[in-house]
Amino acid sequence: MKEVSPKVKELLEGYRDITEMVTYWRKGVSPNRVLAEETRWEVPEEFAIKVAPVGAYITRKGNPNQVYSTTEIREQLMDSIDAGACAIHVHCRTPEGRHTLDLKLFHEIIDPIKEKYGRKVLIDGCPEGGRTFEESTAPLIEFKDVIETAPITCAAVWWADSLTAVTEESVIGHVKIMQELGQKPELVVHDAGSIDQAYRWVIRPGIYKKPTFWRLCLGEPSLGTMYSPEAMMDLYTYCIRRILEIDADAKVLISMCGRGALWQMAFSALMSPPVIGVRMGMEDSIWMYPHKDEKIPDNPTIIKAFVDILKLIGRRPATADEFRKAIGIN
Repeated sequence: MKEVSPKVKELLEGYRDITEMVTYWRKGVSPNRVLAEETRWEVPEEFAIKVAPVGAYITRKGNPNQVYSTTEIREQLMDSIDAGACAIHVHCRTPEGRHTLDLKLFHEIIDPIKEKYGRKVLIDGCPEGGRTFEESTAPLIEFKDVIETAPITCAAVWWADSLTAVTEESVIGHVKIMQELGQKPELVVHDAGSIDQAYRWVIRPGIYKKPTFWRLCLGEPSLGTMYSPEAMMDLYTYCIRRILEIDADAKVLISMCGRGALWQMAFSALMSPPVIGVRMGMEDSIWMYPHKDEKIPDNPTIIKAFVDILKLIGRRPATADEFRKAIGIN
């Protein structure tokens, strides 16, 4: 041994009584056995995909590929279902691209899809965007035997540079109407304040029938804005923990929203319950990736890309019945 300093010699002398450096081999327990006995993670294989092909506000000025006509929307929804989506979120547009609650247009989209797929697809409505409460809930009532879930915004939020405000009365009314129709309200979280509003307005008073079902729609300007992957992970984790404080049996979807794009979906797929799926599509995002200026070409393309991500990590798209069971729909 090479000559060492007196201090090193002193340290060696102090540890001279240590005679066993490797104990696994002497006990007959190899690293291979330890690895083989390592506990599997409690993560379900299935993961729900809801597709939202068009919403109320993104136009072809934001993304030239945005769909407007009922034929375009219906075809992209069908192609998305064939690619792996088990649920669809339906909005309608006029030929000029304006949001509309025209029930005739809803029938043109929903009826052929329901006829073709039956229970293999869950229909998600939208009780918002009308000038009155009655107008907003009209699609839910019209499709009371078809629509199974519907989102409800639970707070006043800045939508980019415009303020969208909902009232306690309207939120309570929407939840009561949905549940009376047999539809599961999806509590939408645009920021942490949305969680508190939902809790105080409909959960703590016992109006909402548990287990609760939430969707994190974070990432657009003024809506839980994210400027980095770290911000995305921190924000999702924070909101999920606050939700679980309210309801330990809650279930959560994460939305493709703003710049986060497919990275939001990839991160979501790595999470275990209460995160049980995603809502993705061209409703709340124009981007394919957060670090590139590539715009979404169409909805089936991103569904297929996400299904490939699921396969790479050993998961698969959930069926509609698996999704129903996860969120407490009989």
